[in-house]
Amino acid sequence: MLKTLLYSHSEQLYGFEFLKDDLSEAGEVIFVTPSPVIADIYRDKLATCDFKKKSVEVLTISKFMSNSFESF
Repeated sequence: MLKTLLYSHSEQLYGFEFLKDDLSEAGEVIFVTPSPVIADIYRDKLATCDFKKKSVEVLTISKFMSNSFESF
């Protein structure tokens, strides 16, 4: 199931506190970013977090849409 989380400042995302509850329910979390540069920033930030071996992936919007269309 797709869940959209809205935020007003990017600093709210860097602590990844909002993921703690979602990861207990979800098997996979995908961050969709607008550009490769931002995707790399999130990958670096996520590398320092421990999500108890849950699947957390960072994709650009282009790759996300490409993957979505392949499933049809």
